[in-house]
Amino acid sequence: MKLLKALFSVIILITLNSFSYSQSNEYKGVFKGNLIDSSKNEAIAFATISIKVEGSTTLRSTLSKEDGTFILEKLPLGKHQVSVLSVGYNKKSFEIEITESNKIVEIKNLLISAEEKSLKKVTIST
Repeated sequence: MKLLKALFSVIILITLNSFSYSQSNEYKGVFKGNLIDSSKNEAIAFATISIKVEGSTTLRSTLSKEDGTFILEKLPLGKHQVSVLSVGYNKKSFEIEITESNKIVEIKNLLISAEEKSLKKVTIST
């Protein structure tokens, strides 16, 4: 009976250990970069960078800092859809992949183009 209890305890410990190891390894990716205005060559501050696992809801979001840099950590391995939004700029969407061999994805100068909107008609009345 003691042997059975000891064996059962060892099996439980091994199972729990492997479960916690797989969970900690599941979220080990990083996506970072720097947002740049494509025409002015200046940093884009306070833009929203969102990452979605393919076909799901938003996984992580962050804002770029004043110098245009951003970082999203603890991302799961796999393909992710990235969206970059900022007032006055066109939305930019693209895909990244975080793999066991490429856990850190960095885009040093992510160029974003300014949104060009013009008024169709202006009426001034006095």
